[in-house]
Amino acid sequence: MGIGSTELILILLVALLLFGAKNLPKIARDLGKSMAEFRRAANEVKRELMQADVEPSSPPAARPPAAIEAPVSASAPAAADEPKAPQTAEHTQPRQKDGPA
Repeated sequence: MGIGSTELILILLVALLLFGAKNLPKIARDLGKSMAEFRRAANEVKRELMQADVEPSSPPAARPPAAIEAPVSASAPAAADEPKAPQTAEHTQPRQKDGPA
């Protein structure tokens, strides 16, 4: 299925009657420019997609291996190298207001 010579002549005659002989060259020129611009944009998008597929993504930054630590449970004693917070009356009881209320 395609456009035969008879159909093409009929389309050109209708265009000639609708737009006139003076405007047809301008319309054809603008249509050609539009098609060329569309082709250029399509090729550019295709090229960018091909480059994205070809270029490998940069590897993630090398990180030093993390030390594996045993989970600390609530009943386990604190590590010897960690300083223990002093437990004073200030830390365990709510603070009282100074002066009359």
